[in-house]
Amino acid sequence: MIFGALRQVKGFPNIATEYEHPAPNLYAGEQEFFFPAFAALQDLDGYWVYSYWTNDRLAIWDHWDSLNSMNKLANIPIAAALFRRDVSPAVNEYVVAMTPEREITEIVTRAGHFNMPHAAFVGMPPSVGLVSRIRMAIGEDATAPATPPARPAGPVFVSDTGELRWDSTDPAAGFFTINTPRTKAFAGFGSRRRVELGGVAITTGITRLDWCTVGVTLLEGEGFGGTAASRALIVATGQYANTGWKWRDATHTGLTDWGKAPFLAEIVTGEVELPFPPSRVKAWALTGDGLRGEELPVANNSGRSAITLGTVGDTLWYEVQVRADTATSYAAWRTANFSPTEAAQNAISGPDADPDGAGLSNFTRYAFVLAARGPVRPPVTTGTAVKDGSTYLTLIFNRRASATGLTYTVETSTDLRVWTSVPDAVFAPAAAPVTYQDTVALGAAPRRFLRLRVASAP
Repeated sequence: MIFGALRQVKGFPNIATEYEHPAPNLYAGEQEFFFPAFAALQDLDGYWVYSYWTNDRLAIWDHWDSLNSMNKLANIPIAAALFRRDVSPAVNEYVVAMTPEREITEIVTRAGHFNMPHAAFVGMPPSVGLVSRIRMAIGEDATAPATPPARPAGPVFVSDTGELRWDSTDPAAGFFTINTPRTKAFAGFGSRRRVELGGVAITTGITRLDWCTVGVTLLEGEGFGGTAASRALIVATGQYANTGWKWRDATHTGLTDWGKAPFLAEIVTGEVELPFPPSRVKAWALTGDGLRGEELPVANNSGRSAITLGTVGDTLWYEVQVRADTATSYAAWRTANFSPTEAAQNAISGPDADPDGAGLSNFTRYAFVLAARGPVRPPVTTGTAVKDGSTYLTLIFNRRASATGLTYTVETSTDLRVWTSVPDAVFAPAAAPVTYQDTVALGAAPRRFLRLRVASAP
């Protein structure tokens, strides 16, 4: 990924024609998360998953055989979504100049067959490629800023879009997450590690390598949350092998025997939580042909749908169907979620009622598309985002796709007593969740608070 980022040329198509994590790398399944995500961040024009062999052998033939690596193939739909649709190009682009004279000098003094002159030769810190776009300006008139950007501090590298996060805080147990509106993914170490990704939570199970990949991507729909119908694919991969392959030694860096078919894949356990009430969600284990197999139970975890992986069907992938919430008024929602007896009692089904004592009114549940009954998670997620070196407050929330007279207004205060509506921060119902980023950076004012007010016209 970094290798490619350092070699991109400004003003020209940039294409990677061969990319693979070769077998028998134990962690090769991660290739379909890492490269498409960073290729999109670097704004590549195309890339090819590499496979030297094109025969369908039902087992890996040698190092360069993505075609017969079922753990990689299972993740191809997620890779396509990441590169073609979901991961945004980096906000910032950093350019260094490589004139013909400098290129000749570098070739003569230190370049090699697999190390031709690239951006790092002229001062670009390689790890910038984990955060922002890198380009080289070439030609006689190539110019660029005199000082390349500083090396990102680490050990956590977050793309300047906020969507990609590489965490190497523990060098022996790093992990990588992807958080876009339509794809959420985890790859890395840590059994029972839990990551929250914009309303979707992924919790890994106990795996053979203490490592796995878990990805969730929407096949239909515009975002996780809201009232619209949607359909998602979940893919989970771990250790893999040919039947009977034999390691050269305990380092697991080479084989003395590549074994034979069938290809073996670990059934990864874990849990995926989706920000929909369980009453709207169904899930199935998929067969090898991608057809629906056994139905999975969907549990209620504080109003979110919890889907347990690895316990139903021997599979790497799962389909999730989310039914639309079609209520466009509080009255319709009330009728759909309460019995006739309950609907007649304001103390139970009225907009200000909290029949379960969960701390949220029925109107709040309606407005934020929460489960009508039982405990639920807070409907608004607070956080921060970094842009151009400054940090800003953020609010993230779901809203109803269609509702009469409903508005969501961001308000700001400096003392928690007087609140003022933020211009251009009044949101009407729509299918997509809202991520609001404040316009005033932290530190630019002594104190800064945000809140969200939801109202319905009489």
